[in-house]
Amino acid sequence: MDTMGLLNGITQTLWEVELIVHKMIATVTPDGKALNMFCITDSREMLHEKRRQDDLCLRLKAILGEATSYCDISPAGSEWGGLDCAPFYSAYSASVIDLCSDNRQGSGKVVINIDNSLSPGHTLLQICCKDRRGLMYDCMRILKDFQIQVAYARLATIAKGGVEIELFIVHKDGKKITDPVKQQNLCSRLEVEILQPVRVAIMNRGPEIELLVAAPISISGQGRPQVLQDITGVLKSLGICIFKADIGRYLVEDRQWEIYRILLTDKLDLDLSSSHTQAHIAELVRTRLAG
Repeated sequence: MDTMGLLNGITQTLWEVELIVHKMIATVTPDGKALNMFCITDSREMLHEKRRQDDLCLRLKAILGEATSYCDISPAGSEWGGLDCAPFYSAYSASVIDLCSDNRQGSGKVVINIDNSLSPGHTLLQICCKDRRGLMYDCMRILKDFQIQVAYARLATIAKGGVEIELFIVHKDGKKITDPVKQQNLCSRLEVEILQPVRVAIMNRGPEIELLVAAPISISGQGRPQVLQDITGVLKSLGICIFKADIGRYLVEDRQWEIYRILLTDKLDLDLSSSHTQAHIAELVRTRLAG
């Protein structure tokens, strides 16, 4: 049956056994059963082994907790579209495009400097900003997208929760970053992604309330770790059940995104239609993902 925190328990288990969720469909059948389908890959590359599959099913059934629960592992069919990104089309595609295109800066300040005078063979990239979860991940992801390699890194905490990062970098061809246009593009992208690494919104879909989260996919095809786990963890802590959810990979304005769309179930003691409540939920999710 669909219960509060069920999806969080499943995603936590998948994370613990080093399985990566790339796409997902979760819904509730007319008779009240929860149906969850995941497109996953195995970090250990052992999911083809029966022992690995049996162990996963046993772990998941312990979470499901019912004798009638069912777990099956099989190769993903063509309907899942592999790990490719498709253009985003839906009745609400405009709101998704607006969310992904929203580059309004988050709270805080970022100071970024590039210096080519200190090292004969490397460019020094200096970043000063507020420390937060996933900061180094986002910096390294962006550098990888720009095909930049890191030779040396230093990170130091400073007053009032700040952090200073120094990176000695080169382009993939081993040369310093000297082109002013490339420097400006790199600094602009770093500033946007450091202040706003994920995009979060809650929208009214007629009588339903939808939580929408967009996270960029790196050039290597890797999505942001633990996003689904963090989202469902926040909803579980608030006592909010999930009626329907899906994760997809989409191309929005020439950038690849993982789009999380979650329909929330009404809660008697919490007015989900309230703009104050929606803003509170969105801020909790945003803080959990990159607080």
